[in-house]
Amino acid sequence: MSPPLITLAPNETGAAFDTGPVLFQHRFNEHPLFSDEGLAGIIDGHPDDQTDFNLYWIDETGRGRARTGSRGDLKGQDVLRAIGRGELWVNLRHVNETHPEIASLMAQMQAALSAHNKRFKGAHLDANLLISAPGAKVPYHADQPEVMLCHIRGAKRIWIYPNGGEHLPDEHFEKVVLRETTEDLPYRPSFDAAAAVYDLEPGQAVAWPPNAPHRVENLGTVNVSLSIEYMTSQGRRRLGAYFVNGLLRRLGLPQKPVASLGSLGLAARWAASVPLRRLGLHKGRQIQFKREFALAPDAAEGVRQTA
Repeated sequence: MSPPLITLAPNETGAAFDTGPVLFQHRFNEHPLFSDEGLAGIIDGHPDDQTDFNLYWIDETGRGRARTGSRGDLKGQDVLRAIGRGELWVNLRHVNETHPEIASLMAQMQAALSAHNKRFKGAHLDANLLISAPGAKVPYHADQPEVMLCHIRGAKRIWIYPNGGEHLPDEHFEKVVLRETTEDLPYRPSFDAAAAVYDLEPGQAVAWPPNAPHRVENLGTVNVSLSIEYMTSQGRRRLGAYFVNGLLRRLGLPQKPVASLGSLGLAARWAASVPLRRLGLHKGRQIQFKREFALAPDAAEGVRQTA
């Protein structure tokens, strides 16, 4: 019998995923799909409109600004060469939808998680393949979906912060949920005192509570990871609360902080958010990015400026 795809400790129940980061083991790093040849094939077969090429400028306070670029007509192997030269962060979104082998791995992972933890029963796992340069960094931010990061190649450090209070101000995350801004959040170095810090090695994975802010730095090597997004009932209720509170704030009406709502309050906010989303009140304020560079595998930093 082959070893399991993932290994979690017996005490890693649904409650553990809600209250703090959970570190566990996986075997994606043993799959040939994530060799250089396999990655080049995935890049060549992935739609351009689902591929992000990003550079992050991070100032001395830790605040960041993203710039986005394009691959042009480069083949996958040349994209990998460009990534190896600088600070690029490449995200191939929804790779499970376009690559059957990854879809099969996600199905296996979902079955294994569900057998261990009822939190994952019925949850759809959506995989994003991250390939990033030795010097790549991602600034302090919070995602709307719940996330597990399965590390496959290289060395990566991740800081994970509490998902409330000064670390996740309601007003800022409401704007993220309403698509008025990016996922980036205000950051202060003093936040690090409350962070859980992990130096991830191939075969390790970490999951964190819904919407917990985090930031990432690569440790001098090209990195490959799968960022696996999913949504549980707890995550949906939180997003519903932020959505409704954000609309109330737009109208100048009072809101109760998400952390103070309790289970019934979160459920009520989520129920209210469903018809409000259907009305499309949150549309039309999305941030648009201009492509500022193109990949250039022979350039010093792997890119050339176009704007």
